[in-house]
Amino acid sequence: MLLPGRDISFQCSRGHDNAGPVESEVGSLFLQRAQYEFATNLDLSMTIILAAMGFEAELSRLHHKWQLLAAWDKAIDIASEKLDELLRKHPNIKEKINAVAALMHPSGLDDFVNGQADVRQVVAEGYPSLAGKPLADGIQRALFWPRNAIVHMGRIASEREEAVRALNVARLGVYVLDRMDEIKRNATAV
Repeated sequence: MLLPGRDISFQCSRGHDNAGPVESEVGSLFLQRAQYEFATNLDLSMTIILAAMGFEAELSRLHHKWQLLAAWDKAIDIASEKLDELLRKHPNIKEKINAVAALMHPSGLDDFVNGQADVRQVVAEGYPSLAGKPLADGIQRALFWPRNAIVHMGRIASEREEAVRALNVARLGVYVLDRMDEIKRNATAV
């Protein structure tokens, strides 16, 4: 269930509305703050950093959730430190995205996107530069490379389009992860 005001509405440069509910409370707060930094403070660097944090918070939440449920199914107690260790074993964000996606859809992120008409349409119409390519790679390039340039190299973002793209790609990533979670949750509940 969503709390009031947890929808984020943001349009890409082509005018597509990338709105929708966000399941993760923390991820939602980061994305809302990223939008605020963009629209109110005009802080492009902070927009990119917070957008990436919002996506990564949702990625971590879902990793921990599905790893914990798998452990419980085997009657294994797993500590949060172990969950963190399992997530950190992936060498880069693209690998983390693919690993977390596989927890919810074993044949992978791209297979999930291609197999869900609504998700495939969102990607094709709202993110044509990402359509038909590995989605985790596109998220890494459009969201985390700009974030890394800011955080690791001290670069100040100066292109509005880069911040818009980062925010929209983060929003897309959260949307896709949340749809995967919803479908896996519904299939598990049966």
